[in-house]
Amino acid sequence: MRRPDQDRFDAFARYFDALDPSLTAFAEKHGFALEKNVNRAPSRILRRQGGVEHVIGISLDGDWQAMALNDDLPLAFGICGHHEDPVDRRRLFRAVRELAVVRSREVLIERLPSLLKESLSQFEMWTETYMRTNVPAIENWRAIYGEDM
Repeated sequence: MRRPDQDRFDAFARYFDALDPSLTAFAEKHGFALEKNVNRAPSRILRRQGGVEHVIGISLDGDWQAMALNDDLPLAFGICGHHEDPVDRRRLFRAVRELAVVRSREVLIERLPSLLKESLSQFEMWTETYMRTNVPAIENWRAIYGEDM
C-alpha cells in the first residue's frame, strides 16, 4: 500500500541524487557502502565496517515533513565511529562529530571533497585503542536486546 506522503518523500529524497556520483566514487575508493534514505529519512549514509565502524551522514537540517520543498534546503554533514567492546559486547563506544551545516546542496557539493577528506582524517584518529580509552562507553542495545530490537 502506498503511503499518503510518498510523493512528498520522493521529492525530498531526489534532492540528494546530485550527490550520488561523488559519494559513489568516494565509497568505491575508500571501502564504504552507500546507503540511501535510511529509516525513511531523506539522506545519504556512507558506512565502512571494521574494528571501528565509520559512518558519514548527510541529512536535511530539519524535518522533511515540516519543511517547504525548494532548491535551497539546509543540509547537515556529520561523522560517527562505533566500536563494540570485544570483551563485553554490552558496551559500545561511540564518537560523533558534526562537520558542517550548509544552506544548500550546491554549497555542500562545493565543500564535499574537503569534508570527505576531513572525515577520513578523523577516522584515522578513531582507532580501537582511542575509542576504548577516550570515549565513554554506552549500552549496546543490540547486544542486550537482540539484533532485531
